[in-house]
Amino acid sequence: MNAENLILEGPGIDTLVRDLNAILTDPGHPAHAAVRVRRADRLFSGIDRHLREGGALPVEWRVDADVSGSEDATAAYDMVSEELRSRGDVIASWRVLGEAAYWWDALTSMLTTGGPLPEPWDGRRGGSAPSPGSA
Repeated sequence: MNAENLILEGPGIDTLVRDLNAILTDPGHPAHAAVRVRRADRLFSGIDRHLREGGALPVEWRVDADVSGSEDATAAYDMVSEELRSRGDVIASWRVLGEAAYWWDALTSMLTTGGPLPEPWDGRRGGSAPSPGSA
């Protein structure tokens, strides 16, 4: 099953995060980098849409809604988003995967250790914040 079908069929947030982690952790052969960037972008878009709509957080994330200082998480989110929307040849795409992996790791490290959500996913700004296990 490809990433487009995963998003269209509405997989759980944990599946989207796991699949994005897999692509960014092991981007495969450089010749396939452009395809992998597009897949990673679709997965990140699915995660983004889910969390912006107030969906449940991934079970591994230990977000603390009372922690201030979402600037670092927001900066990492912005960098992942920007990198994955970049397009180019094999060399550029390989670089994009590396940069996106760096920033995704930074973001998920914050979110698995009790950091705040990045602003686009912080439901407190437009309603109630998503919580683990809620959907």
